[in-house]
Amino acid sequence: KAYFKQYVDEFFSSIKADDTEKLYNALNGIRRIISRNSGDSLNTLLYDAKILPTIATLLDEKFKDYSKVQFEAAWIITNLAGGEPSDTNYCVNTLHAIERFIKILNRPVPLDPNQVDNFENLETGIKQLLVLQLNLAFNREKAVWALCNLSGDSDVNRDKCLQYDLMDNVLAILSGASIRPTHLRNFLWLVSNLCRGKPYPPFDEVIREY
Repeated sequence: KAYFKQYVDEFFSSIKADDTEKLYNALNGIRRIISRNSGDSLNTLLYDAKILPTIATLLDEKFKDYSKVQFEAAWIITNLAGGEPSDTNYCVNTLHAIERFIKILNRPVPLDPNQVDNFENLETGIKQLLVLQLNLAFNREKAVWALCNLSGDSDVNRDKCLQYDLMDNVLAILSGASIRPTHLRNFLWLVSNLCRGKPYPPFDEVIREY
């Protein structure tokens, strides 16, 4: 608990100081603690610290350039979404996690080769584009994992995911660029969650893109 409080204090001070490196360190510390431990007492710590709404906002578009921060924030919300049904519903209804993670999936891949013309050094430009692509891939993978937890919790949350055209987004990504095997398994897990359960999902939403 002492270490957790230390990271929470660092989290709030980094937000106030607009210090992204310190913010990353704080989120990383919080994430490592909750990843090594689980249970109601740990989730109570997260709720009592009143950090979750702020962490959720770090998933938004305006923070997309801080990929390490977004990755840690996504991991924390993903862990919470995989908890008890009350935790999952908190993620859905209070943190608006479904909408936020789907927006991460919708981000365009920085793939335009003409972008390298904006760099003085071609090698540097290509390296930066590769880093951007890799960071988006990691954040997408974490978003998919979170959406697996959210959609698999109940038919209500599954249908909410479908209402936000999640199946369309997933199929578009699967038909696009190459995907790492671990990433592909998570995508297929998500597709499975969107197609199963009782009452059955609205199949016009499930199959209209096939």
